[in-house]
Amino acid sequence: MVVPRSNTATAGAPRLQPGIRRQAILVLGMHRSGTSALTGVLGLVGADLPKRLMEPNFANRTGYWEPADIVAIHDEMLAAIGSTWDDAAEFPLDWLDTVAAQPFKTRLREAFEVAFGSCSLALLKDPRICRFVPLWISILEGMGVEPLFVIPVRSPLEVAASLRVREEETPESYVQAGDRMPETKALLLWLRHFLDAECYSRGFARSFVCYEQLLADWRDTVDKVARDLGSHFVVALCLSFVVFVVVIVATGGRLTRLLSSLSGSFF
Repeated sequence: MVVPRSNTATAGAPRLQPGIRRQAILVLGMHRSGTSALTGVLGLVGADLPKRLMEPNFANRTGYWEPADIVAIHDEMLAAIGSTWDDAAEFPLDWLDTVAAQPFKTRLREAFEVAFGSCSLALLKDPRICRFVPLWISILEGMGVEPLFVIPVRSPLEVAASLRVREEETPESYVQAGDRMPETKALLLWLRHFLDAECYSRGFARSFVCYEQLLADWRDTVDKVARDLGSHFVVALCLSFVVFVVVIVATGGRLTRLLSSLSGSFF
């Protein structure tokens, strides 16, 4: 199921101007590490969310902020190599150079174009990307889009506990008791996602965001991300400040409460 992106938070988001290079912010992090909350905030202050979002469900009632079509292709690609979202094994990057991988590359590029159009500051989030960051670097650079990275950091023990809570709330028709994820596996998954995200984003503009700081002061977090990612992002945020004001007015000043709601689904 997918839901159309609301235009409230993204109307007037920065669009491509002559002389301004297109950029894409990739939010990289393990599931339940604050990626949704961080993506929601960056979307509110001007980065462009995808046009079609995954629908909220029992596991994340406030939404994932993920492009439904791209996530589906990621799952198909993982299945093609005998993997899944909860596989702690290293992704075989050499496979990306095979004939079998080419259709997935083409489909992901097309899905990106559909999701973001000609926007100048795309905001792409799916925890699965952590395992194959080089794939998306190749796709974006091939489109003339500069990749930027934001990596939320949350305690692996908290992530494991959040996964456990999510599984406890999962209807039994979806998950049987014997299929519950052991804490050791959750910790390995955190390690895999974080190490791969850190390794393959080296050499690019990137920002590490403390999950607790995001909850304590989202304004300071946004300022840090802007500084870390460079002047182009700062300009984009300045251009979209009017969007931020409109959102504040439209929500009756409830942006802080919105963030509390976003973070509430991670506990």
